[in-house]
Amino acid sequence: MDERTDHDGSHHIVWTTEEIQTVVRRELAELGLTYDELRDQARRRDFSSAQANSLWALIGDAVDL
Repeated sequence: MDERTDHDGSHHIVWTTEEIQTVVRRELAELGLTYDELRDQARRRDFSSAQANSLWALIGDAVDL
């Protein structure tokens, strides 16, 4: 994770691909799901929990697992 400051003084956190994948894998493990299962739930629009729905809303197909 890299924190950067723009010319206007605002701070932005930049995550590496590996860091993002690690976080997503941890969240999936806590939900008891694989990425493929979560993607299938999204395709069917039938999520096993509100947390699964929220995770998909956050990552969608943007994460390559």
